[in-house]
Amino acid sequence: MVPKKIILSFLLFLLASSIFAQTEKGFDNHFSIIPQPLFVKGTVGDFIIGKNTRIYVDGNQKSLRKIGEMLSAQLKMETGYDVSVNENFGDPKGNAIILTGKNVMDTLGTEGYNLSVHPGKVMIKSIHPAGVFYGMQTLLQLLPVKSE
Repeated sequence: MVPKKIILSFLLFLLASSIFAQTEKGFDNHFSIIPQPLFVKGTVGDFIIGKNTRIYVDGNQKSLRKIGEMLSAQLKMETGYDVSVNENFGDPKGNAIILTGKNVMDTLGTEGYNLSVHPGKVMIKSIHPAGVFYGMQTLLQLLPVKSE
């Protein structure tokens, strides 16, 4: 019979090695995002949500407007700011979060998305509203944790 301490030590070793193996994949652990993105490239600067932040969606896209409204409601809870949802017919100026299906690589599939964050602009692109929705979820995960 094998002593319980040896079995427990072995199980703890297996657990520790699996955690170590997950960090060796090259993913930047600075970003805690689930599910893990296929590609992350860190850039310099921050996007700051404030009273002048606006959400822009493609014109005449009811599904993107609905996602924009969900994002606006979540940002209101997280930040206290009322972030309006507007139709985008050009290049928005100012502090903008843009949800779009335009100029997107078709290799992303229906649930894939491209999220880019720069000072003054956040853009979530996908060929399908489901991808924009998942991009919105990722954006919300990137917000600083709010203390209660």
